[in-house]
Amino acid sequence: SSDLSVKEQIPMLQKLSKEFHIDILFDSTTFIKSTLHSVQFDLVLGCVLASLVVLVFLRNLTLTFVAAIALPVSIFGVLAIMGWSAQTLNLLTLTALTLSIGIIIDDAIVVIENIYKKLEEGYSRLQAAKEGVGEISFSILAISAMLLAVFIPIANMSGLIGRFFTSFGITIVAAVCISYIIVITLIPMIISLVAKPVHSAFYLKTEHIFLSLDQWYKTLLTKALHYHKTTLLGALAIFIISLMLSGNLGMVFIPKEDKSQFKISLSAPTGISMEAMKAQSLEIQKELLARPEIEYSSLSVGLNSAINEGAIFVKLVSIDQRHKSQQEIMNEIREQAKAYDSIEININETEDGGAGSEIVTPFQIILRAPDEARVEASAHKLMEHLKSISGATSIQSNIQEKSPQLSLKILSAN
Repeated sequence: SSDLSVKEQIPMLQKLSKEFHIDILFDSTTFIKSTLHSVQFDLVLGCVLASLVVLVFLRNLTLTFVAAIALPVSIFGVLAIMGWSAQTLNLLTLTALTLSIGIIIDDAIVVIENIYKKLEEGYSRLQAAKEGVGEISFSILAISAMLLAVFIPIANMSGLIGRFFTSFGITIVAAVCISYIIVITLIPMIISLVAKPVHSAFYLKTEHIFLSLDQWYKTLLTKALHYHKTTLLGALAIFIISLMLSGNLGMVFIPKEDKSQFKISLSAPTGISMEAMKAQSLEIQKELLARPEIEYSSLSVGLNSAINEGAIFVKLVSIDQRHKSQQEIMNEIREQAKAYDSIEININETEDGGAGSEIVTPFQIILRAPDEARVEASAHKLMEHLKSISGATSIQSNIQEKSPQLSLKILSAN
């Protein structure tokens, strides 16, 4: 059936013959599913933790319940907009939903707290809801407009980066709009029905803690206002230090992740026989399989119709079954590879897509020249320079060395 996935069709193919065995060598969906499940868990955990924070500071179960209602209602509204705009539930949109929890709960807390203050002042529930929302509705609108000014350009980005972040920006923009509608309509309506200006026993027992925090903040604020020059100089010093520290931050388009798999490229001198290349490759693979972190590997010899090239796909055991990260294992193998002088070994991460070349590395240089000889000479000089840079690894070129040839000319007898 065409509705079956590739995994589901493997047993059917296996039944065709017992002379061969079919197994899955490379499966990128495992990492993708694990990442999605992790983000989904973070989304649920964020909702729970946000509700607990509201409970700790408001110390009122009814108000906490009202704030918690805003989360699923807003998320469902965002999902509706995502469906209308042809978005999907992927890693970026789920991450955007997780981040939007803070926006949603923040707006809800501001409205709930102001309405509750009106109830404590003696207003009726309906009047408190009207007055509480009316006082801060413009402030919430200004905050929402500021967030939209930041994320709308992201939703309209073009190019390669736009393909990644358009769905992220649309999701955040939808969350901001839905959140604003919820906090000025649904939340005041619910509070006007269920809220009571009565403090619980937990509230009364913990009130002295919050009063102490309030007094500490007032003291700190008074000193900051009194010593305004010191405050400004301190803020300036923190800003300068932050700029200095930011220079140590690395820059990368997509951060490295532990996918429990990587690729080893093998390149021997041209002219090597298939038997010799196979023997050296098997020796390297045997040494790899001796490591306890490696679950299995697959060896290919004669890549791209070149006998002197090979590749080993390495699959590691799951992260929870090993004590070393993928990068640590790759670095250790790089050190071991230095013992092989007769073959060039490069270790790279596996990628779903490269930059138009068979070599998949985070940094690539394309050389152009009027003729092949100049390209080869420039490539060799550049590689020697890159090898002298500390921290540079897996330096390789896609220039194929010419196989040694011997031409014979037979002179015919007169």
